[in-house]
Amino acid sequence: MKTKKVGSTGRFGARYGLRIRKQVLDIERNQRQKQKCPFCLKFTVKRLSKGIWECGHCSIKFAGRAYEPGITGRPMLDVQTSQLFVAETAKEVKAPKLKSVHKEEVKENV
Repeated sequence: MKTKKVGSTGRFGARYGLRIRKQVLDIERNQRQKQKCPFCLKFTVKRLSKGIWECGHCSIKFAGRAYEPGITGRPMLDVQTSQLFVAETAKEVKAPKLKSVHKEEVKENV
């Protein structure tokens, strides 16, 4: 059961105290929101599981904190570095275009 004041933490009922339930509510609301990607800087990051995050725009999976994607132990990348990284990964992902080959051309080459 959900309530207006405590939202999803209404499942705890009267247990654990109001302060704890409000803290849990803040954490749960934050983890379910779209977060900012440290690579492409768009608000498209979703939580896959504990500490695993994925950007919906640049499709990069990365490890972060359990409830928020802050990258621990490393400074956040600046805009130029992140855009360069995304551009390099996009080049690697794209397959080269193949030109169409007719059967006659193949017979001539053989």
